[in-house]
Amino acid sequence: MIGVSVLNLGYLASEYEIDKPTQDVLEQTEYSLIPLSDVIQAIHFILSTTKASCVKEILMPTMLDQNV
Repeated sequence: MIGVSVLNLGYLASEYEIDKPTQDVLEQTEYSLIPLSDVIQAIHFILSTTKASCVKEILMPTMLDQNV
């Protein structure tokens, strides 16, 4: 069996380096973009689940996204 997971991301703060502190990214974007660290944590969650479960989809819009 092959499990497939989909991450549906909102507006991503991709212009910031991964090693930039998350709080700095949040403050500089006024909390309007998703820090890369949040996406990496979601991926770690998917990878940490057992073979008994299948994480099908994670929806991750920004809290300020009006298009949800």
